[in-house]
Amino acid sequence: MLAIFGILLMCTGAAMGLLPMNPVCRFTQSDPCYGAVGRPLYLQLPPEELLFLKTNISGTPTYIFRFLNHKIRQNHSDYPRWEFVADNRTVIISSAEKRDSGRYTLDTFDSAGRDRGVYHLQLVIEAVVTSMEVTYDCFFSEKRKVYCSSDGENVRYSWTLPHTHQLADGNQTLLLDREAVTCYAQNHVSIGHKTIELRQCSGFMVFVSVWLFEVIVLLSLLVGAFYIYTRIYKKQRAAEGLLSMNPVCRFTQSDPCYGAVGRPLYLQLPSEDGLDLRKRYSGTASSRIFRYRNPLITQHHADYPRWEFVADKITIKISSAEKRDAGGYTLETFDSAGMSKGVYHLQLVIEETTTHTMPTTAASVSAVTRCGQMTHLDTSFMVFVSVWLFEVIILLPLLVGAFYIYTRIYKKQRAAERPVCLLWSIN
Repeated sequence: MLAIFGILLMCTGAAMGLLPMNPVCRFTQSDPCYGAVGRPLYLQLPPEELLFLKTNISGTPTYIFRFLNHKIRQNHSDYPRWEFVADNRTVIISSAEKRDSGRYTLDTFDSAGRDRGVYHLQLVIEAVVTSMEVTYDCFFSEKRKVYCSSDGENVRYSWTLPHTHQLADGNQTLLLDREAVTCYAQNHVSIGHKTIELRQCSGFMVFVSVWLFEVIVLLSLLVGAFYIYTRIYKKQRAAEGLLSMNPVCRFTQSDPCYGAVGRPLYLQLPSEDGLDLRKRYSGTASSRIFRYRNPLITQHHADYPRWEFVADKITIKISSAEKRDAGGYTLETFDSAGMSKGVYHLQLVIEETTTHTMPTTAASVSAVTRCGQMTHLDTSFMVFVSVWLFEVIILLPLLVGAFYIYTRIYKKQRAAERPVCLLWSIN
């Protein structure tokens, strides 16, 4: 069984014919009248003595022509494309255009000027169905997805099997035991159809299978290479132990805080109204570093401004750390009433940078060390890139080979096809 998927597109059909060659529209009809772009169209009027034809554009009536006492008093502005033939009361549009579409009103009177009735006609000008195409793709080895398309307006599509009844709407999925299908495209002014022969798609499954195998192999290689790369990268980052360029020490942390000689260092204090910072020495001896009572600093660090307290951020900024800054610090905090809010301790370690050995502490932040670590990182990156390029080199020949085999099979099948395009006209 062949599965045919009919996908309808709003376009026009190929090699079509017009339905009525020169359609006639009558003002006595209730349904809209359709005409084809570029084709003649006839408007048949009632046989009255006085005729006023007008249209309504943007709410303003516009007279098309006036016929009084066997004479045309006013012609259409697009004369002679619109021509009134008085003998048979007919308007001839020699070549219909899209702008002719609209609602027309005809007022009729007898020779004495008495009203004989008002008529209305809705005129619709459509582009004809042209450039019809029917194609199909291999969906699976025994299934086809068939497409029917065309140029035009208000196109309706349907499908049939050769010499059989018409099928349902083309949007349905059709299970057939035949290898041919016909698509019909039709609007109000033209109709056409095209038949296509369907062939087996044996090469399709081969191509898909090979392609899927290649994708699986590629993904496996990529995942493996990425896993190896991340393992190497994590080990290097763990060995680096680099702090940020401007580390921040918090009195709430329990671990020592590390800084580098000559680099900035920030001490983040709790947000309280009263702060007393002391540096501890051997035994119980200590010295006050600074004293803060919101909003005033009552005592600065002796090494001010290298040690600077920023009141709005409750932060001490050490602009250039020195070895003598290392030590234990105690911070007493108070509220606005002078009541104690807690005591905090921080062990500050200031280390020299090194240019010869890998750092063993979090404070080793020298530029030379970072450069050496980046060299190791670049090495692992080059390994990852080399593996990835090797995988691509293997994959590309496989993809090219599979695509070449598929195109050879596909061309042979297409060469064996015999699509039939039918043209007709209905008078």
